Amino acid sequence: MNFKLEPGKTALIVFDMINDFLVPGSPFESVRAREELVPRLKPLIAACRRKGVLVVFVGQSSRADGSDLGLLREIYPALGGGRVCVAGTPGAEVYKELAPQPGDTIIAKRRFDAFYATDLELILRQRGIDTVIITGTSTSVGTETTARGAVVRDFRVVFPSDGTVNRDLPDVGWGPVSQEELLKVVLTELAQFCRVSPIAGIIR
Repeated sequence: MNFKLEPGKTALIVFDMINDFLVPGSPFESVRAREELVPRLKPLIAACRRKGVLVVFVGQSSRADGSDLGLLREIYPALGGGRVCVAGTPGAEVYKELAPQPGDTIIAKRRFDAFYATDLELILRQRGIDTVIITGTSTSVGTETTARGAVVRDFRVVFPSDGTVNRDLPDVGWGPVSQEELLKVVLTELAQFCRVSPIAGIIR
């Protein structure tokens, strides 16, 4: 897909770039997100702010007692017990190098889809936004799920080919999958109904 980006009708979604995913030694630390993705996102975020594109940070945030975790408690046991991504704690805050500025929006999410059980769609509709640029970690879980969630809600989606990272996936019965292999598949799939472009092209 190809379409013109109109800044006033576009939002940039920065997914799960929070301390519990980026700070060294954090429970869900992603070295790639910190060392590779942060430097790439900085100029994109700056360009969006200059052009009047709404910047939205969405980050995993759960109640301290885990009462809102549901199946996530089984998928990611580390989330249980109020140890990781807890609302109101430093771990659930946006990573300092991408610190939100006045005019940005911060949304706490509970699941992989940033639209599910949040007010993200309401905020975008109220501002007349019909297009979202989706970045962050991780490719095969949060950003891809949110991209699909956006499309089924009739938002146009721009998915930066270098705006997301993933870990290498271990062999669970069908062989291991490298980040490079996974990204190729995800981008090829999403290109069927999203605009896929490198960050430099989006900025231009």
